[in-house]
Amino acid sequence: MMLFLYILIGAVLGAFLSYALDMKTDPVPAIVISALGGLVGGLALFIITPFWSMLFGLIGAVLGALLLLWAVSLSAR
Repeated sequence: MMLFLYILIGAVLGAFLSYALDMKTDPVPAIVISALGGLVGGLALFIITPFWSMLFGLIGAVLGALLLLWAVSLSAR
């Protein structure tokens, strides 16, 4: 269930940011990239932090999606 939530958070952020930042890429790759970033970031902080792991997993999903989307947008320039 948490994996699905991490992917969903990343996908929603990717869809929102692709329109809000007027990215040069299509929305579908931005959504997929952000979903992967949300999954990686969510799992990383969920595993690293033993205390409040669900909260930190959600924060990690947001940060992972933002970081991976930012890195891809820099390489696309």
